Amino acid sequence: MNKQQVIQHFTEHHGMPAFAQQIVELEHYFLKNKAGLVDGLIDSFRQMCGHLHFLQQNGRKGPIAFIHYSMLRTSALDQSFTYKMEGYSEKWYGDPVPFFHAYDAGWLYRDIPIIRQVLDRARKTYMNQIRAGEVERMVLRQLKVLHPFVVAIARIAMPLATQLPEYKALTKAPVLRVRVGEYMDFSEDVYVEHQEPRDEWDIRNRLEQDQGQGQGGIQPYDSLRGLFLKGVKSKAADLRYVDFSHSELTDSSFQSCALIGSRWNACSAAGADFRHSLLTDADFRHADLRGALFDHCSGQPFKEGLHRFPGLLGVQFDAANLAGASFVGARLGRASFEGANLEQAVFSAKDQELFRLSEQQKQVIQWV
Repeated sequence: MNKQQVIQHFTEHHGMPAFAQQIVELEHYFLKNKAGLVDGLIDSFRQMCGHLHFLQQNGRKGPIAFIHYSMLRTSALDQSFTYKMEGYSEKWYGDPVPFFHAYDAGWLYRDIPIIRQVLDRARKTYMNQIRAGEVERMVLRQLKVLHPFVVAIARIAMPLATQLPEYKALTKAPVLRVRVGEYMDFSEDVYVEHQEPRDEWDIRNRLEQDQGQGQGGIQPYDSLRGLFLKGVKSKAADLRYVDFSHSELTDSSFQSCALIGSRWNACSAAGADFRHSLLTDADFRHADLRGALFDHCSGQPFKEGLHRFPGLLGVQFDAANLAGASFVGARLGRASFEGANLEQAVFSAKDQELFRLSEQQKQVIQWV
C-alpha cells in the first residue's frame, strides 16, 4: 500500500470506530447532563457580561455588537479544553479594544486524550508509516463533529442568559448578536437582539411574499421577537432559527416552512397552522398553541455518518398550552411535552408509543 492507502486503512479501521464511539458516548452524556451544561454556559456568559460592563463604566469599551464563542482547535491538543469568548463593537475583529474570556469546554473534549492514546498505539503497528502528526491532524478534523453540541447548549442557554442583570446592564449596539463558531472562521447566530423598534408591516410583507422569488424575505437567524403579526400567512419559507418568541401570531400560518431551530417561546399562536413544516429542534416552550395544527410535521434529527446536524435538542413543547391542537401524522423525533396542556389534543392512535407523554396526558388526548 502507498502512503495514502495506509492512512485510509488506519482511518477506516481505527480512527472512525474510535470517533464513532466517542460521539455515541458524548450524545448520551449531553442528554443526561443538559441542565448542568446549560448552567455552565450561562455562568460563563454572566462573567463575560460583567467584565464588559466594567470596561464600559470605565470608558474603555463602547456599545457591544458581538459576543462570540470561538472553538480553538489547538486547545484539544494542549488540553486547555476551552472556547475563546470575545466581546466586540460593530467593528467586530476591527475593534481596537477587544475583550477575551474563556469558556470551559472540558465536557466536550473529555475523551480526546484517551482517543489520542488509542490511536497512537494503533499507528505503531503500521511500521512507522503513520506519524504522530497524522493522528493529531485526524483529531483536529474530528472537532467539527463535536462543535454542534456546544451550539445546541448555547441555543438552550441564551433565552435564559439574556435575562441576567449583567447582560441587561450592557450598553448595546443597535443589533447585538451572540455567535458560536470557529475563531476567525465560520460562525452562526444563537441569539439576536434588536435595540430599535422593528417595522412590523415590513416584516409581515416579507413573511408573506412569494417565497418562490427568493428575494427580500426574512433571513435565517433573524429575530422577530415581541412583534404583532396576528394572522400572518407564510408558506414554503426558509425560516430556520428565526426567533418569534413573545410575538402575537394568533391565526397565523406557516405551512410547509423550514422551521429548523426556530424559537416560539411564550408566543401567542392559538389557531396557528404549521402543517407539513420541518420542526427539527424548534422551541415552543410556554407558547399558547390552542387549536394549532401540526399535522404531518417532521421533527426528525439529521444525521450523516458521525455528523450530528439539527436534532440534538428535539422539538420542545414543555409547558405549552396545546389544548385542541392536532398532531395527526406528525413525526417529531425526540419531542418533549413535559407540563404541556394536551386537553383534547388530537394524535394518531397508531403513534401512541412515539411520544414521551405522562399517563395524565395520554388520558386527555383524542386518539384517532
